[in-house]
Amino acid sequence: MLERFYPNEYLDSVYDIDFEMYYKQGIRGIISDIDNTLVPHGAPATEEIVALFDKIHKLGIDTCLISNNQEPRVEPFAYAVKSKYIFVLNRLRRIEGQVRGLQAMVESNAYCNDILTQSAAVNAAVNAFNRELLAEHLRTCVARDLKDGHDEIVDELAATLQKLMK
Repeated sequence: MLERFYPNEYLDSVYDIDFEMYYKQGIRGIISDIDNTLVPHGAPATEEIVALFDKIHKLGIDTCLISNNQEPRVEPFAYAVKSKYIFVLNRLRRIEGQVRGLQAMVESNAYCNDILTQSAAVNAAVNAFNRELLAEHLRTCVARDLKDGHDEIVDELAATLQKLMK
């Protein structure tokens, strides 16, 4: 269920990512954690990471930092790299824990109705996460692209909504 959030490519450094290739593939937004992804844990935005985000933004790719850290840590970093940010990682970790609990229930041969109830709770949590992320996407990426005359964002959004509504 959460596989769509797993990376499908692993690189040694964020600087090894070919952002131009992703732009050509239609990618218009990047979601990233901060600590131990962009900089060492607790470190401020470096000149190199600011330059990288400038390059990403100049390509036409929007960025959003998702963190489970406190706002005093995330807000100044996001400001330095001119990125949006939201706090949802804790929600994803809770969902991950719910899925592990669901797996344990199946493995222990728990009562089917209890398993179904837990499964419904996992689905509700994923749907709540999707709604929050979609709302942020509409407020930021979609609004910006429409303002800039990139009407193809409507088709992309329609395709995304179709995937979410399956």
